[in-house]
Amino acid sequence: MRRFAICSAPACVAVLASLTGLAALLPLAGCESSPQNWNDGTAPRADRAGGSLSAGQSLDPTALREMGWSVRWIYQLRQAGGGGVTEFEVLDDLLVAVEGPDNMVTAIKVDAGQYAWKVLIGQNLESLYRPLRDGDRVFINSAARFYTLDADTGRVQGNADLDAPVSAGAVLINDLAIFGAAAGTAYGHDVDAGYAKWRYRMRGRLLAPPIASGDNVFLADEAGTYAMLDAASGDLVFRNAVFGPVTTQPTVHRGDILVPSQDRSLYALNRATGNESWVYRASHPLNQSPLSVGRDIYLPAEDGGVIALDSAGAERWTSPLHATPVMATDEGVYAVANNALVLMDPDTGAVTRSVRFSGAAQGIPGPDGSLILRSDTGRIVRLDPIN
Repeated sequence: MRRFAICSAPACVAVLASLTGLAALLPLAGCESSPQNWNDGTAPRADRAGGSLSAGQSLDPTALREMGWSVRWIYQLRQAGGGGVTEFEVLDDLLVAVEGPDNMVTAIKVDAGQYAWKVLIGQNLESLYRPLRDGDRVFINSAARFYTLDADTGRVQGNADLDAPVSAGAVLINDLAIFGAAAGTAYGHDVDAGYAKWRYRMRGRLLAPPIASGDNVFLADEAGTYAMLDAASGDLVFRNAVFGPVTTQPTVHRGDILVPSQDRSLYALNRATGNESWVYRASHPLNQSPLSVGRDIYLPAEDGGVIALDSAGAERWTSPLHATPVMATDEGVYAVANNALVLMDPDTGAVTRSVRFSGAAQGIPGPDGSLILRSDTGRIVRLDPIN
């Protein structure tokens, strides 16, 4: 039996800081109560230490300033247990997080770090995938269902069966959520009508989410086949194959699409023709998406290092640091490493500055050049650049 439970009344707390030390590091926001009584030790709440990160989590304000950041707000999700945080996306003015194993979807106002709403969706142990947004609607899917939520309240407005089971989220192009099914069929799900408008058959399982390329959609499968389709009709634009499975999402880079493959290669494919612009040969299978910043590419390596490439696929530097690049600015490349946020020199890859953040699990770019960090205990911090 499917469950829908909602908390839309914002009962939030903001604790202002004195800036004399970390114990007063700007607001921490959290939901104090809800109709479901989720404030039983697991719900978002104000930190009992007075709005600070714990000593174990650190984030020294002086070190942050030296890296060019200041803390805007801190928010505590439920203490991560069971499945923890499985999805984490900025959707316009909301930051939407999905927590397992019960599929609690929480929306936070990304500007102020205030609680907006939360809702339980689907069944226990049923995976939810990356949320999407179109205006006043938020979309989220499980393996077999597609849910439409009101962006202001979180109220479930509708749900529909998917055409075929999936193991990833969709890409939204106009009124179509385009999926790649585990059985190898791509299809365009009409978000208004609730059914598949078109279908296209690939050779292998589609494990990686598709990506948009203008009015087209690009997909790659476990057999190494890739295809560009017209997003509105599903008509084929081009199709070819690489030599190994593709299991992680490709990335658009200028006029190319970067396809990481388990054949130890990163392929740059021309977005108009599908022909190879260049190929970079790595020493390990590639299972993570590259980061595209301007003319440069930062590729997480299988052994935990980072590889920097130029726009022609030439290697600029490699770093043994186990880190995931998040964003790049004039200051350098910011990456989430083991229990830390680090700044890497864009020319050499050397770590020039770092700040401790215990349990650092993920970082994503936010609005206005901000950086949003998440710990494995559900603590979320928004950092704003110091102008």
